[in-house]
Amino acid sequence: MSVQNPPRIAEAFLRWTLPSGVKGASIKGDLDQEYRERRAANPEVRHSGWYAREALELGFRFLLARLLPKPKNPAQAGRAPRSSGVWERWKDEVARSSRLLSKNPLLATFAVVAMGMGIGVTATIFSFTSNVLRDLPYPDPEELAALSWDIPSTGSNKLRLTLQEFVAGREAQSTLESLGAFYPTAMDLSDGVGDPEHLEVTLVTPGVFSSLGIQPFLGRNFVSEEERPDRQDVLILGHSIWSRRYGEDPGILGRSIRLNGIERTVVGVMPEGFTFPEREEVWIPFPVTATSDGAGTSRSYVVVGRLRKGVGLSQADAEFQTLARQWASERPERYERLSLRVESYHDYILGPEATAAVLGLQLVISFVLLIACASVANLLLARAAGRSRELAVQVALGAGRGRIVSQVLSESLVISALGGILGVGFAYLGTALLRKGTEAEPIPYSWMTLEVDFSVLLFTVGLVFFSSLLAGMIPGIRASRVDANQTLKDQGRGSTGLRIGRLSRALVVSEVALSFALLVV
Repeated sequence: MSVQNPPRIAEAFLRWTLPSGVKGASIKGDLDQEYRERRAANPEVRHSGWYAREALELGFRFLLARLLPKPKNPAQAGRAPRSSGVWERWKDEVARSSRLLSKNPLLATFAVVAMGMGIGVTATIFSFTSNVLRDLPYPDPEELAALSWDIPSTGSNKLRLTLQEFVAGREAQSTLESLGAFYPTAMDLSDGVGDPEHLEVTLVTPGVFSSLGIQPFLGRNFVSEEERPDRQDVLILGHSIWSRRYGEDPGILGRSIRLNGIERTVVGVMPEGFTFPEREEVWIPFPVTATSDGAGTSRSYVVVGRLRKGVGLSQADAEFQTLARQWASERPERYERLSLRVESYHDYILGPEATAAVLGLQLVISFVLLIACASVANLLLARAAGRSRELAVQVALGAGRGRIVSQVLSESLVISALGGILGVGFAYLGTALLRKGTEAEPIPYSWMTLEVDFSVLLFTVGLVFFSSLLAGMIPGIRASRVDANQTLKDQGRGSTGLRIGRLSRALVVSEVALSFALLVV
């Protein structure tokens, strides 16, 4: 008869969690001995599942005992100064809860994993929504405005402006400190340094970088004279292409580079991380005096500006609405169906629909955390029912409701704290998967990063406390209402003393309802 060894994964988990030295070796030896005896007594039955279950329970018991705070020595507790107050009592409760949870590791493991998944998924989506909805990475982003046309009768919006409209609006307006127009395209770059590249390039007017408030890392911005048709011989490079292709050579300024066969001189290099309007990192000026039907009347130009100090968006919008009515009176066939709008550049990029969708996603994913909290609350209710005699004795000895509630809340806090640690790991994994999923089609704006930053960690800490209250408050209140006399009498007749049927069923129903809502969405 061949001897089957215990499962390797279970053995490895035991070696990692059991204490080192004689104690750990003795515990594992006893488990291995019982495994061999079971196999010898009944060789036709596989006992790997039994071994794995015992290893999991033992391992998590010692792991929790190692990670959670040690209970205070009663003698030391008796000498604690009275001024320690609530904080010391909470420390004692947390230590006591840690010890109780370590005695039931399977329950603790399930609760921690459930809470960790709920917190982790919620934190992952928060890392996405917070980065998408964050302020634009420019100085005073609330002062940035964008112009666009709407067609109210058809519901069309964010129509771009023509070059003629941009020039006329720039000359007539007084509410914007600067105004610029840009037009993304693509060009071929060759310079004799490396292989030719096909690059995303943006044609801009000098007012664009002035409106954004961005100064070059090297060199200068475009100047107004470079709007003339005979001055289209300069360009500005992004920091990334300057580093990648030219090795951050400061001598790049003044060098000639060929774009689509036209020689252009490098006059500036933008700061690291700056791309505009999306991920473009080469910019050239274009003439704004064109009036031909091809260039002057094509709705191809995004117009962005910066509000003057003390001027609000409503004032700028009213001024351009007046200007649009003037154009409509002069050319009704072209403008009678159009409405000119001034809005924040952030709203222009995202729009109310995208913002609502992102916030809705965060709300829906939060259902996962609510389901996890309901599951943990049900576990704590069952645990409180199993401890009903202990709770009744405490009440009989004078423990108030607040003390009973704090005991259950401390258990919930320990579970949520461990779940938060696990949730951070899930969040790092989730954001990595999101980044992997966007490699083929990256998020258009470089400032919309997918990472677990300080704001996500701070949000996770808030989730830990929120989850502990949500999962522990109902079981704590229910446990605090135990009738000591009745419970002790019922215990003598074999009853649990703490009836939780309706409340437990209500929590199960809420879990199912939230699950169905999440599934439908």
